[in-house]
Amino acid sequence: MRARRPRFYSLKKPRVRMSWNKFNMYNLARMQLSRTRRSGTFFQQKWAAKSLTRGYHGGTMREGDWERMFSRRLLGTVDIDPAYLARYDGSEQAAGRGSGRDLDPNDRRPAVSADQFSKSWNARRRRFENEANSERSDTYHHVGAKRVIEYDDVWIKTNDVAKQMTPYMQMTYAPLERRLEVAIFRAMFASSTLQARQFCIHGAVRVNGQLEALII
Repeated sequence: MRARRPRFYSLKKPRVRMSWNKFNMYNLARMQLSRTRRSGTFFQQKWAAKSLTRGYHGGTMREGDWERMFSRRLLGTVDIDPAYLARYDGSEQAAGRGSGRDLDPNDRRPAVSADQFSKSWNARRRRFENEANSERSDTYHHVGAKRVIEYDDVWIKTNDVAKQMTPYMQMTYAPLERRLEVAIFRAMFASSTLQARQFCIHGAVRVNGQLEALII
């Protein structure tokens, strides 16, 4: 494996990397957000955010590849209210265990979710509720078991609206997560993306039985 670039795990100007290196773990333990997060100008906040994310997600990429990775013409996955974007950062969609916190319909103050601000999803929920009410009235005189099955089917559709929402705020770096060296690092087959990249370059990785010698 080639020698790492100098100051890649700098202690003076720490940058969290995709690595299990002891210096990287130390930087992660003592990492704090800078004061410019609240007091700086918009440009300063954006520059600091780019610096942190560039160091973590794109530590093994050239600047040209990094710039071509993202398209400014991409549309949002779902229509969203600007009030939601200004108030929340998307972390509430990752609350709970795994895919998000379950919403309790009996809770007086339910957890915040992106679908509460989406006009299309609210219209879809109302449509499902109308279908549920109509099917309940149409199947009232039919066999009880059939009525329960049909009602439960619509009930499942109605309550799965929030679970089907795409957490688009967390998909900014989805193209990077699809890269082969990142997938190897996430699977814990390598101690860093640098090591995983070397595995790919030297032909030590097979995908679906085929030898992958280059980074895709």
